[in-house]
Amino acid sequence: MTRLGFERPPPVPLAVIASTFFVGFGGGVVFPILPNLGAVLGISAFMVGAILSANRWVRLVANAPAGALVDRYGTRTSFVVGLFVEGVATLGYVVALAMPSAESLRPLAASLPTLAAGPLAVGSADWFAALSVVVAPEAWFLLARVL
Repeated sequence: MTRLGFERPPPVPLAVIASTFFVGFGGGVVFPILPNLGAVLGISAFMVGAILSANRWVRLVANAPAGALVDRYGTRTSFVVGLFVEGVATLGYVVALAMPSAESLRPLAASLPTLAAGPLAVGSADWFAALSVVVAPEAWFLLARVL
């Protein structure tokens, strides 16, 4: 059936076009504002650069294995899994914005027990260091870019 002289394309290419557009649109919105958002979140310029380049470095390593997975499992399955991973990874940006400040977790770190095994001891300062890495916005942004 034609409309305005054009035949309606099959639904699968339309779905691929739409999903690729929205994945690209999401990245296109995040990349230009990340340097400004870095200033708001207290992320250094170096870390912003590392976050923005992480995806490209991962692609250098992952493109060949990804091609092998496409050969093994097919284009459709690989595309759907890739879109799912991209969607989950995008949640990393939301998590980064919603995380509490590391300083607000200092009382929690102080309340955790000191663990010791021989000469190795983990006290409140060590707990705080670990918690501050987990809630650091740059860690979540970097994880999202790597995924």
